[in-house]
Amino acid sequence: MKALLLTAALTLATTSPAQGQSGAPSDGRLPEGMYTTQAMFHLMCADGIQRLSDWLTNRFLETPVVMGDLSATSRYVIFTNADNSSISIVVHKISGGFEEACIIWAGTALPGGGFILNESPVWPEPKKEEEKPKGSGPEIQS
Repeated sequence: MKALLLTAALTLATTSPAQGQSGAPSDGRLPEGMYTTQAMFHLMCADGIQRLSDWLTNRFLETPVVMGDLSATSRYVIFTNADNSSISIVVHKISGGFEEACIIWAGTALPGGGFILNESPVWPEPKKEEEKPKGSGPEIQS
């Protein structure tokens, strides 16, 4: 059902040839092989994090498991269900007395696969600014 909702939201999105074009030239701030892109799609939003949280709990049995601040007015919240087979990623913003929470991604996985915590991350050593080569981030394994 969750996949159906996400598919419907993406299908209803209006698009034009200019939207979602990939391969826009880098302005020099991105390493080779990386680029910016623009994608237009509809988000499922609510007028507050509590309303959206209640809906995710009642509809998909999800509860918040991780959250963090993105700025003074924005945070992200990751929801999952008890067997960790459903996940929703929400961005919550409060600004000027207006509150909004939007699901930016949602999906399902095999039980246990919706949210996997890296129990032993390998943190890179800080380098001086002039020593940092472009593209020297951690290796992502899948």
